[in-house]
Parts: sequence; structure tokens; C-alpha cells
Amino acid sequence: MISQALRSIRYYLKAFPLISELRLWKYVLFSAIISLLVASGAFYSSSFVGEFVSDFLGSFYRWETGSGIFGTITKWLSTILTAFAFLFILRYILLIVLAPLMSFLSEEVEEKYTGQSLNKGFSLARSGKEMIRGVRMALRNITREFFFSAIFFALGFIPILAPFSLAAIFLVQAYYAGFGNTDYYLERHMGLRESAQQMKRNKGLAIGNGSIYLGLLLIPVLGVVFGPVLATISATVQAIEDGL
Repeated sequence: MISQALRSIRYYLKAFPLISELRLWKYVLFSAIISLLVASGAFYSSSFVGEFVSDFLGSFYRWETGSGIFGTITKWLSTILTAFAFLFILRYILLIVLAPLMSFLSEEVEEKYTGQSLNKGFSLARSGKEMIRGVRMALRNITREFFFSAIFFALGFIPILAPFSLAAIFLVQAYYAGFGNTDYYLERHMGLRESAQQMKRNKGLAIGNGSIYLGLLLIPVLGVVFGPVLATISATVQAIEDGL
């Protein structure tokens, strides 16, 4: 699993030159426009989440003594929550909204990479079907990701477990992010349940791909411009070479 995760770095490095080599810049352009609009809305919304959490936690402490320390702790917790909320909201909205576009990108990469014609083509029916699958996957994964993240977040209040809790939350988010990116390829070959089973057998691919994707999304502007496209290309190529 670890070696599979580490190999994801190589596939991301391979993905960028493939954009020019396979003439995929149109996907970057359309993805950038959609992603920037979505990211702006998600960031604006998550800022309110951070303020609400900070005020909510601060309302429980009504004493002067230690108020400074408590205020620092609440700001720290609210900052972490805001960051995770931003990534959480952004990823799933992008997963749904970009589903048709990323599916076409993954298909084109597979055709040019393998030399096989898939004969799928564009149609409103197909785009609608892919959007519906994206919604189904988002609903399935969001409940599981939220459940596990909530457990690890609660464990983070135990001082000795706090560092491990943050790492665990990140790995959970990375797994489901990589799952979504890889499913743009898997959806052409298997149903959603089969995709979930395939990802369980290839956790390294999901975690490796998702970890880099989350890191890219933290880069202002450039992250949302190139992140979805690079993640989809790298996941598709790695899935092909790993025989998924």
C-alpha cells in the first residue's frame, strides 16, 4: 500500500507534460473557470464557519483567568475546522459539478494512452448519468468521511492523541478524495459498488492520489486551476498501469 501511495508522486509529475502531449488544455481552461467559481463560493462560506465555531467555543468560558489561553485554543481549533470544512465542501462540490468534464478527460486520456477507442462520445444523457453517479458517490462517501473524521476529531481532545488525530483525519480525507478522482476511470468499467470494493483493495492509490490533490487545493488559485485535471490524469494513468 505504501509503495502504491508513493508511486502517485511519479504519476502527478507525469500528468503535467501529458496535458501538452495529449493536447488537453481545453480541459484545464473549462475546469479552471468552473473550479474558481466554486472555490470562491466555498471559501466565502467556510469563513463564516470559522467565526461561528470560534464564537461558539468561546461562549463556554466565562472567566477572566485563563481567557487568553482559552481564546488561543479556540482560534486554533476553529482555524483547523475551517481548513477542513473548506476542503470538505470544495472537494465534494467539485466532484459533482466537474463529473461530466472529468469523465471526458479521463476517457480521452485512456484512449490516447492505451490506443483503444471507447466510442463513448458526448451526449446530454451521458452527462446527466455521470452527474447522477457523482451525486450518489458524494452522498455515499461524505457520510463515511464525516463519520470517521468526527471520531478522530473527538479523539484529538485527548492531548497524547492530538497529533495522531490530525494525521488520521488527513488520511481519511485523502482516501476519499483519491477515490473520487479514480472513479472517473472506474465508472466506465464497473458499477459504484464494484468501484468501492476496488478502492478498498487499492487504498495506496487512493491515499497517494488524494494526498497530493489536497495539497494542491491549498495552493491559492493555481491549486483549483490545475488540481482537478492533474488528479484525474494521474489517477487514470495509474489505474491503467495497476490493472484496475
